[in-house]
Amino acid sequence: AGTAESAGKGKGKDVLQEMFYSECNLAEMAEAAGIDANRRLLIVADQFEEIFSEAVRGREGKISPSAIRFVSLLTGEAERKESNVTVIVVIGSHFLGECARFQGLTTLINRNSYFVAPPVGEALSGIIREPAALSGAEIDDWLVNILTEEFRTSGVRLTMLQHLLRRMWTLWNDGGRRGKISTEQYEAAGTLSDALSIHAGEMYGALENSGKRICEIFFKSVTG
Repeated sequence: AGTAESAGKGKGKDVLQEMFYSECNLAEMAEAAGIDANRRLLIVADQFEEIFSEAVRGREGKISPSAIRFVSLLTGEAERKESNVTVIVVIGSHFLGECARFQGLTTLINRNSYFVAPPVGEALSGIIREPAALSGAEIDDWLVNILTEEFRTSGVRLTMLQHLLRRMWTLWNDGGRRGKISTEQYEAAGTLSDALSIHAGEMYGALENSGKRICEIFFKSVTG
């Protein structure tokens, strides 16, 4: 929010877009956006693996110019001496091989990587409980145990758990916010194994025929 507010006081969006495709670095773009050049700036690129789906265009596997430029801004800042900008890239370990698509990215990751093990115990319980608590909800202890064990043994990603938690909260909220989030919402959402496919089916079913056709074309193109 602070960056967006500062950007309004600096150069306009069109100018920053021009700078994106120029030879400017991140520090210069931040200064143009109204951020004090003497301040330390932290940039966190979370779920960085999403760039690989955005980067590839068509079956030829060509990388889009905007993806190349975005990565070069990050790697360039990491290699620049005496920079006030710190860049953190968060990426799933199973996507590390994809980083070879971008020049210099793999080298930087190998040189500066920090691996985080999957959450277990209290850390995993906190991931399950705390987002709901922030919205005034409470998850039943029995359900926390079920989710913890299912996540530990199924090998699914945290994003799958995140999706299920969101779906359960929505069902609880739409149901009048009565009591705790329990196995009632867990089973209605489809459990950890099926929640995503059930939600996708609901969204697909709500589309008009033209939307369904576009959806079919899209998924056929990305799945081959």
